[in-house]
Amino acid sequence: MSQQIRLEDDVYERIKASKRDNETFSDAVARLIDGRSLRDLRDVFDDEQVREMRNAIDVADHEESVDLKALREETSDGAALSELVDEGRNERLD
Repeated sequence: MSQQIRLEDDVYERIKASKRDNETFSDAVARLIDGRSLRDLRDVFDDEQVREMRNAIDVADHEESVDLKALREETSDGAALSELVDEGRNERLD
């Protein structure tokens, strides 16, 4: 049985870009949603491990804030700062 669904253009393009040559759209969607959910990990870590991970994230966030504050103080041009922040985000995605 077939069903019609509406997708935003950007969602359609993401599926299309992820679709393999030998897949139908249904196959691609099934493959893409069959991955693990973060909910699947809820019982993987004990409370102490969760606290340690949260602490590490908090420390990293704080260090990034300090670095950005120092960069803002050194940079007089707000546009240049925005470019540097965007470059940092893009490096993380690569």
